[in-house]
Amino acid sequence: MRPGFEESQFAVFFQDDLTQRNHRGIELAPIGQVLEARVGFDLGGWLPPSHPMWGILHFPPLPGLSRPVWNPNLSPTAAVTSKALNVFFQFKRSDYLHRSYATYFDDLGGPYWRFQVD
Repeated sequence: MRPGFEESQFAVFFQDDLTQRNHRGIELAPIGQVLEARVGFDLGGWLPPSHPMWGILHFPPLPGLSRPVWNPNLSPTAAVTSKALNVFFQFKRSDYLHRSYATYFDDLGGPYWRFQVD
């Protein structure tokens, strides 16, 4: 079942959650729809080594890449940030899994939203 909200709505709340839980040192670089087609993601960011996202991803903090490295085809004025980025998010609409045979139905105690992370 597809959700009744758009990916941009999810992205706004994701960004809020990423930054509003007393996490300092986060830098976000939202990418507009036109630029997204050229860079391949919706949101770039810098997460400090202490950010809990690294634990969720089961990956050590990455050092970050400057704009010419993550996309050398952009002109200097095309990028929304010149800062190094170490995470890149591409938002897609999720799936609402509501049937009792869904993989994590019992673990989560009922229906849930599935979001893919790569």
